[in-house]
Amino acid sequence: MIRMVPTGVLGLLLLNITALTLAASVQQPGETGYHDESVMPASVIGERITSLIETLNSGDPERVERYIRDECTVSFQNLVPMEEHLSGFASTHKQWGEVTFHGIRTYEPPRQTRTVVTLKDRNFCAWRVRPSQLRYLAQY
Repeated sequence: MIRMVPTGVLGLLLLNITALTLAASVQQPGETGYHDESVMPASVIGERITSLIETLNSGDPERVERYIRDECTVSFQNLVPMEEHLSGFASTHKQWGEVTFHGIRTYEPPRQTRTVVTLKDRNFCAWRVRPSQLRYLAQY
């Protein structure tokens, strides 16, 4: 079962990143299907996804603050005060527990501005589908 749950400011990073809120991505009109690739991309986006997952799983506010400051754009940093970013990560970590990477979802026809990441959380063993809005990731 795929569960799509908005998660505050982190959702902007994970949903319309992500992060971790905008609506979760589902198959759009005109798309004929999708498939999941279970290999992390060997690129900057793969590095960013890995860093986001490690940061979320850490539950460490100092690491979250470094992530927001060093790996997100100034526009994302300034969307809300740092306390709200920290709260969004903490809330997601508490609700989901740790998450594991499952894959990158590819749609037909391809989407141009989003990378859709599938995760599995450990608290509910639920699948999480999260589109990443690349504009929020610095140096992408």
